[in-house]
Amino acid sequence: MREANQEEQLTGPQGRVLKLILSWLQEHDSSEDKYQQAKAIWLHYLKLVDPTRSTFANTRLWAAAVLYTLGLQGGYQTMTGPKLAMAFGVSMTSIHNRGTEILRTLAGAEQPRDNLVKMHRFFPSEDAAKAFHELIVFTQRSEEWMNYVATVFEEFILWEKTALSFDLLLELLLFTTCDRVLPEGKSIITFYLERKHDLGGEERNFLERLQASRFGLFQVKSAEKEGAVRFKDLFRGDEVPVAMGGIIAPSGRFMMGRIMPGSSGKGKPWRPVVFLTALEAPMVAALEAEAKKWFWQYSVAHKGWATEEDFIRENGYRFLRWYLDHDTGRT
Repeated sequence: MREANQEEQLTGPQGRVLKLILSWLQEHDSSEDKYQQAKAIWLHYLKLVDPTRSTFANTRLWAAAVLYTLGLQGGYQTMTGPKLAMAFGVSMTSIHNRGTEILRTLAGAEQPRDNLVKMHRFFPSEDAAKAFHELIVFTQRSEEWMNYVATVFEEFILWEKTALSFDLLLELLLFTTCDRVLPEGKSIITFYLERKHDLGGEERNFLERLQASRFGLFQVKSAEKEGAVRFKDLFRGDEVPVAMGGIIAPSGRFMMGRIMPGSSGKGKPWRPVVFLTALEAPMVAALEAEAKKWFWQYSVAHKGWATEEDFIRENGYRFLRWYLDHDTGRT
């Protein structure tokens, strides 16, 4: 009854967005369950946002963004960015940005309160977004990787009570495709780049930088002008210059998250990717105690032939999940 009342109170553009969503689902023979899921996403989002913040004038973009959100949450291959961009005549980057906003709003308190990364910075261009999408499709459809990917997802998110927020899902995909090494000694993204000989320009450049990205625990060694800092990687032992884009990172502070080269070439500053948070001293101590247990287990499993770099590469997402479970500031 409340949902019906809310539908009656929608503005003209808001109502047209809902009609576009339901019409698209009807054209694609979608189930009643998908109808209700899509409607719930849009109505719930409208409840949570300031009604004066947006007029929702670009109804086709908002409809595509809601369907994109539904596709991410349900893993529906018919609702990907490229397909929706073609169907609704809007750019894939715009759909991604609006979908990310919807996901963040719906996640609400489920979001880590101090994730310092702004998600709209992840894709520098539509070519980069397209390249990443094709990598994920390759990962999901290839018979070589499907069982492996399913095993990783089962290990880390099978027990999740709620759908992963967009940044956590994206970090899990990067962990699976860029960090973990298959029995052949290479990551999925390495195999993909080796096979895509025709991939060039911005697409290859972006994927190569993702390939080089790393999840880690860092200590801020020195703060420089305009937010640039030097991170000491506590597991790999080296120091990396990181352009923080105005984010404050006091010297001596501990940080956790993923960073990637900002551009090709040695000596160029890196930048945060998906998740970056500052860790307070008590949490650092508690996490260190857990990490020692994990490293001992990992070393035993590898008969003592385990380096700290191998360990953090293969277990990075475990650190993130631990943090999210133990952040007392979350509500």
